[in-house]
Amino acid sequence: MSKQKWGESFLKSGLPLEHLTLLALKSIEWECELHYEYLRPNRVGVPKWFEHDVIAYSPYIANSNTGDMQLLMECKYHDDSRFWFFLPCETEDHLSQYGALSSGENLYVNSAVLHSAPYQMLDQPNSETLLPLAPMCVWGVTVSQDGTRQPNAIEEATKQLAYGFVPFCLESFYRFNRQRAVSVLPVIVTSANLFRLRPNIRSLEKIRSASVPADIADEVGWLWYYHAVNRELFYHNSDAIKVYEKGNRYAKWKQVAEQLVGLYFSPHWILVANIESLATAVSTVYNSFSAAPKDFSGDRLIAKIWKDRRNSRKSPVGGVS
Repeated sequence: MSKQKWGESFLKSGLPLEHLTLLALKSIEWECELHYEYLRPNRVGVPKWFEHDVIAYSPYIANSNTGDMQLLMECKYHDDSRFWFFLPCETEDHLSQYGALSSGENLYVNSAVLHSAPYQMLDQPNSETLLPLAPMCVWGVTVSQDGTRQPNAIEEATKQLAYGFVPFCLESFYRFNRQRAVSVLPVIVTSANLFRLRPNIRSLEKIRSASVPADIADEVGWLWYYHAVNRELFYHNSDAIKVYEKGNRYAKWKQVAEQLVGLYFSPHWILVANIESLATAVSTVYNSFSAAPKDFSGDRLIAKIWKDRRNSRKSPVGGVS
């Protein structure tokens, strides 16, 4: 095997991209956990172990009002011959075309981007400060440089991330294994270049005559990708939440119940970043999140739960330690 083929084979394993993801986040003082495993039913309802590539934790700042953030991450490697191409999503009209507004929910607000658990820590969750940080997109495809459409790695990564999002949140933040609230952001990292179709491209002929993506699209380092929750994912989320509610008495607490409702249609937005722009993207979002006003009154809820657990000789909440 030649050196070139060996190197490409190693890259295709995905491990080097996970390593580079870890290094990029370490450079901005985030901590990472590789290959996070979780248990959930597969498509036929049989419990099976799945895993996320990376879990990342924001820098810990004691006695801080910035708040904690975690990233739930999938990594997708591509060789240089392929890129990811997305459609623009700039206005409410764009979102409505794809059924994004069918529930009447405002999907531009910060609470539609970050899920806060087990209570809402953002003092103004209806503010719209996060999405304007990067271009918004819907529907993406993987295309080769010669114009041939490839198996859609974007769809694959999105499904892996979306189906693990609610189980991860329920297991990590609604079982009260930690004593601080957290905001969770789903992220896809790729080695592929990212292109976004220019909104003013309205001619099939312009697209047909394009010799390179730059003829009709803008290359971006990172973007927001709107993910529409279909019926299958809704039922998957619903089943996981019902199991949690049945086995956890704290599910009836007002602060917890309000946040559980938001999980049924989660996640809405996914941060998609080229590996070269990952540190910039995460820093930009985290800085905006840190600067947003917080309401930590819900900390009393967690403190009471931990006090009850310490004073009780019974098994931990929901039978999970």
